[in-house]
Amino acid sequence: MAWRLKNEVTYAIEGSIFVTGALIDWLVNNLKLAESVEELTKMAERASNEGVYLVPAFTGLGAPHWDPYARGLMIGLTRGVKRENIVRACFEAIAFSIFELVDLMKEETEKSIRSLKVDGGVAKNELILKLLSSLLKVEVERPVVLETTAFGAAFLAGMAVGIFEKDDLFKLRKIEKAIMEHRINLREDYKRWRMAVERAKNWAH
Repeated sequence: MAWRLKNEVTYAIEGSIFVTGALIDWLVNNLKLAESVEELTKMAERASNEGVYLVPAFTGLGAPHWDPYARGLMIGLTRGVKRENIVRACFEAIAFSIFELVDLMKEETEKSIRSLKVDGGVAKNELILKLLSSLLKVEVERPVVLETTAFGAAFLAGMAVGIFEKDDLFKLRKIEKAIMEHRINLREDYKRWRMAVERAKNWAH
């Protein structure tokens, strides 16, 4: 159950990914590959993954794998790999993790999606949104208010006491940017990333 207002109950399907934005923080703060997220993004934009795939299972894998014993994995390294290739692989790993979950939700619900609405810190990164749009082949919408969980909770509280009506949500929800990207072909890379995920499983058991 997502929420209930009086006698009206709304259900939602949910999936948890343990590491998204924290992966970018790891590149900056732990590996010191760049001094800022902006610098990382520029590196990733101009590079390929050079055959490198990363599984960000720092604390296990969340949905749809639910493996607490999985651990982080980087595979495909050669002497030709540079730091920008590793950065690119990390950005792709975030997009692959989200795509994997959305694709499963489509399969489970037997429903297609017309657009993907994003929020939170990762939504600030346009490269990740472009990668997602390419994978899902839909428009990715970033709202003006990125903290939509807090926004939604406040709106529901307002509805409960009669300040807002349900239709007001569509007036209040404003899109800051819509991204549509079809030029990046990631399907084969996604298949290889899924192979890497399988290798990362059950490592710490």
